[in-house]
Amino acid sequence: MKKNIQMREPLSFIENINCKIFIITIISLIQIGCKEKHHSTEVNIETTSEKTYIEFYYLAPNRSYPMRFNCGPIIGGPLPKDSERYYLKISDKNFTNKFLSKYKKLKVSDKQNDFDARIQGLIHFPDKTDTICMNGIKEIIINDIYMQATEDFSTLVNNEILNNYTIHKKNRR
Repeated sequence: MKKNIQMREPLSFIENINCKIFIITIISLIQIGCKEKHHSTEVNIETTSEKTYIEFYYLAPNRSYPMRFNCGPIIGGPLPKDSERYYLKISDKNFTNKFLSKYKKLKVSDKQNDFDARIQGLIHFPDKTDTICMNGIKEIIINDIYMQATEDFSTLVNNEILNNYTIHKKNRR
């Protein structure tokens, strides 16, 4: 049984140019749509409501792992054997206000290092949710924007997580 294959003539010069212009236009529109969004550090603490809360997913503090973790999906991804992610939800107004007062002071960083993400979080506001990714003390990414870490912000988060981890470990015994 023979297949009937039809050969098409090559595109004419004009058709070829129109095709290239079309493709370039589509690529340009995609680039404009994907333009880098800058982190908005304008958080009005007075307007935070009872609906504002923070969730952290973190790996065991001070533990070595044979691989690096990125800021990918918060809950998914492989973990080494005998490892687990821990969860902490904070809706305490006192902590939330301290957190947000330091959070709004973070500045965009010109460094973009690949780092080992040990803490990932969601900051839930009434009208939006920000994502945060930290490697402990040195580096922070908020909504995919690298930020300059401040010691007081990192210490606040790390201390809260360490307290939660310690309580979690005591309760498991």
